[in-house]
Amino acid sequence: MKIMLIFLLVSFFSWLYGSRVYELDLARSTGILIPTFAIGGYSFLKGKNQVGLSLDELDELSVDDINRVDRFATRNYCERAMRQSDFLLYACIVAPLLMNISDDVSREATEINTIIAQSFLVTVAVSQFTKTMFLRNRPLAYNENAPLHVRQNRDARYSFISAHTSMAFTGAVLAAKIYDDFHPDKNNTWMYATAVCVASTVGYLRIKAGKHFLTDVLAGALVGTGSALLMTEVHKKRKGDDKGEGNAVPLIFMVRF
Repeated sequence: MKIMLIFLLVSFFSWLYGSRVYELDLARSTGILIPTFAIGGYSFLKGKNQVGLSLDELDELSVDDINRVDRFATRNYCERAMRQSDFLLYACIVAPLLMNISDDVSREATEINTIIAQSFLVTVAVSQFTKTMFLRNRPLAYNENAPLHVRQNRDARYSFISAHTSMAFTGAVLAAKIYDDFHPDKNNTWMYATAVCVASTVGYLRIKAGKHFLTDVLAGALVGTGSALLMTEVHKKRKGDDKGEGNAVPLIFMVRF
């Protein structure tokens, strides 16, 4: 008995050879990641030797030494706001990963997850580097209502920039940018607006918690947004790179039993 099975795989090969949104660029990403690991490693090693503020150093702190734009933050200390900022940050980190749920996006899961990982690597490295270089005291170090052990902790030396804010903006902007790149024909302003609002809330909570000054948060927002846009553009498929793609190739398989 002969059974002929004919499989017309037009749609499958249209997907397989179709135009893609992202394509990993090893040369460009390597040029970015090498200095990223360098400054990240330097920050880690330098941070290991950092000590907290002594009682004498705390006594010498004066809000008059802070610019007027940032001075108001020294009156803030709220542990609840700290916890809320942590929770919202986790949500921002997960947000771009949720883009993989979409069928069209999941087809480029390797590229997208690589972009996400590289974006966060750049953000963390730059954030930690600026913290160890500037050693700006957190607002809570000036606040006598904050617990003494918190004010003396070496973490109180790392105010600039806000890593929570930079990472929140990286995750939120990545989610919006990935969605926008896959749906360029739609009006995606709402995605970017939502991303900015959610990430900005993290920054607000960090100020309310007494962890950061306004300028720390603004700088963090710039770094986080910049790294997200940079890495998506680095790996975005250039026009003309997909010549010959996008044409369905019908194949017929004959199977004999």
